Amino acid sequence: MKCFLCGCEEPVEFLNLGKQPLARALAAGIPVALSSDAPVVAPDWQLIMAAAMTRALSDDPSYRDAHAITPAQAITGMTAAAAWQG
Repeated sequence: MKCFLCGCEEPVEFLNLGKQPLARALAAGIPVALSSDAPVVAPDWQLIMAAAMTRALSDDPSYRDAHAITPAQAITGMTAAAAWQG
């Protein structure tokens, strides 16, 4: 099954909403906006950025993959890219 974001041929289980291909999207020139699901969860920007930079998941803290982004990319995702989406 092809990824609807970037056309990659990742296994179907990778296409879980908690495991977005952030680095691949950025490499393809797709703006990545980071945000919380507030008010359903706390709007903790530090947690959101840490998850994007480490790729750890709340239900699997040891999970890692090749789609981690840099601190600068995470800041852009929380600020300029998020404003662009608005």
